[in-house]
Amino acid sequence: MASNSNCGALTTRSMTNIWLIGQLQSASKKTRTVQDMLSSPDVASALDRINLSDRKFTVLAAAIAQASGQDIRDTSLSRSTVHRKRQQHRSTIDSSIRQQFQDRDRNPLLVHWDGKIMNDDPHSRTDRLAVVVTGCKVEKILGIVKIASSTGQAQANATFQLLKLWDVSEDIIGMCFDTTAANTGTSSGACVLLEKLLHRNLLHFACRHHVHELIIGEVFTVLFGPSRGPNIGMFERFRANWPNINQSNHKPLDDDRINHSLLQMMRSDIVPSLTCFLSADSSYIPREDYKKLVELCLLVLGYPMQTDGKYHFRVPGAYHMARWMAKVIYCLKMYLFRNEFKLTATETKSLTEFCLFATHIYVPAWMLCPIPSDALVNDLQLASRIEQYSEINKNVASAATKKLKNHLWYLGTEMVWLSLFSNKVANAEKQLIVEAMNAVDSDWSVRGVKYPATELEQVKSKPLHDLVSGTSRAALLSLGMDVAILRETEPDSWNDLPLFQKVANVVKSLKVVNDTAERTVALMTNFNQSITKNETELQKLIQVVEDNRTRIPDSSKRTLASAQAAAAMF
Repeated sequence: MASNSNCGALTTRSMTNIWLIGQLQSASKKTRTVQDMLSSPDVASALDRINLSDRKFTVLAAAIAQASGQDIRDTSLSRSTVHRKRQQHRSTIDSSIRQQFQDRDRNPLLVHWDGKIMNDDPHSRTDRLAVVVTGCKVEKILGIVKIASSTGQAQANATFQLLKLWDVSEDIIGMCFDTTAANTGTSSGACVLLEKLLHRNLLHFACRHHVHELIIGEVFTVLFGPSRGPNIGMFERFRANWPNINQSNHKPLDDDRINHSLLQMMRSDIVPSLTCFLSADSSYIPREDYKKLVELCLLVLGYPMQTDGKYHFRVPGAYHMARWMAKVIYCLKMYLFRNEFKLTATETKSLTEFCLFATHIYVPAWMLCPIPSDALVNDLQLASRIEQYSEINKNVASAATKKLKNHLWYLGTEMVWLSLFSNKVANAEKQLIVEAMNAVDSDWSVRGVKYPATELEQVKSKPLHDLVSGTSRAALLSLGMDVAILRETEPDSWNDLPLFQKVANVVKSLKVVNDTAERTVALMTNFNQSITKNETELQKLIQVVEDNRTRIPDSSKRTLASAQAAAAMF
């Protein structure tokens, strides 16, 4: 009996101990809520990404602790503690990012830059320059730094210093830039000055989107007159009237010229091409506004994407005088709702002309801009279509041709070698290009003028191989391939050559639009004078945010779970 009594007492005591241990473990877990958040680099990275200040997170952490049953009095939680912990995590993540970048495979890179004047403090402003490098599976922000001015010298010096800091100066084969005087000046432009600092020639990839923006900007000016300020009255009226618009009452083009044989021929190419961009397996469209542009273009042309005719239109957003995609979107949307929105007769006429040109010429050409191997062929096609468009509107065609003539960056000797990697160029012409390149020595000194002809007709009348010079061979050689290896091989068999395949992959990776630098400027605009005003911390912050956005591109459950699983592997 005593033994049974002792056994019962022991069992009761053991159960009590187990219960107490469980309670203590539970309490311990609860009391770790704030500490776990403060010690997590993932939490710190997410806080930086969503641009949450130390003070706001302190308040949020206290609320989370209270919801989880933790007594704030028993933990270390203050704005200064949060500030210190976030700085520590930021430094650790920044160091890891830099080390991983150094450990990558060394492939040829392009350097991109773009600048903007931003607030430096409540009473002053400063120039900032965003510098990015891109290549095969590489898109990396090097920094968004202050510069004394926006001159070519200041931009070249800042870019060079960042290239040296990240140890990539020897990997740079070319530059992508907007075609401003500060960049393209023959003696004091950032491009030539950066080449001098690097002691070698680089390939000049003028931003193809920027060139096309100049074209559509000139067309807009011809049709609507010069802008008199940062705001466009017609756009402002449309945005204000948006809540009153019946979104089911949108109408496509109904101009009589829509049945013109030229426009019918163009649409037979345009519609399948634009539809392809929107296909489910297409990764070509990098941003939501590109998709919106294509969808609106198809709606205006009378080809809705949804079989039930319904389409969700987004509220008209912001636009910028120097960025034309948003303004084209505005015009297409206003034209679709012309029966819902009061326009003058002159505005309606100008809007019709603008949308005719945008849908048949501009948008299709814009969407093809990022393909480097087809750049020369696409520009020749654009020039030809603009010339043909004079049958529809001579003034519009003349305005577009005027701008294109001054920006023939890809219709010259330095870029003709890109056609060797294009599926749009016939094999016979490729063979002639190879023969012409083999007939000259590699020679950057004959680089010549960036604009190969004052008259576009001079370029259009030439076969591609007539554009070849020593610079063409030198440009290809800068990617590590001498054209001589192609001499004894038919174009159909070039892909069997390992070196050709390697260089073809490099060509495919070339980002000939400067969107990446523009996105970096936009990122800096969001974070400037926000979480931190310390310049060193700001540069680390930019690295952390870029890394987080790369790892977690959206907020879907699938993406978040994938990121969590990837983090668990390390």
